[in-house]
Amino acid sequence: QRRLEEQEGATFHPAIDASQRSWRGVGRAMRDPEGIMTRMRLARLRELREDDELDGCTFQPQIDQRSDELMQERLGRLQWVGSLHDALYEDAQRRRERQLDA
Repeated sequence: QRRLEEQEGATFHPAIDASQRSWRGVGRAMRDPEGIMTRMRLARLRELREDDELDGCTFQPQIDQRSDELMQERLGRLQWVGSLHDALYEDAQRRRERQLDA
């Protein structure tokens, strides 16, 4: 009886869209609190975008075997620690110094 009296006195009626009425279960953020699935989806979309950008590219460089061997030999001599970019930069600096000294 008390509940009926309260309902009769209630005047608020929320406007709920159809999409909100059909919502069931737990929200997406609660199902994946670390965002792993979101990161995976974004990575997949990024890869697709990159593939689309390269779609018109037909140039596919190929390095001959001798050049590859020379580069592997040089990299073996460098014995770099850290990034390859830094190692190659240091090698270029050493070569430049040798040129200036000569």
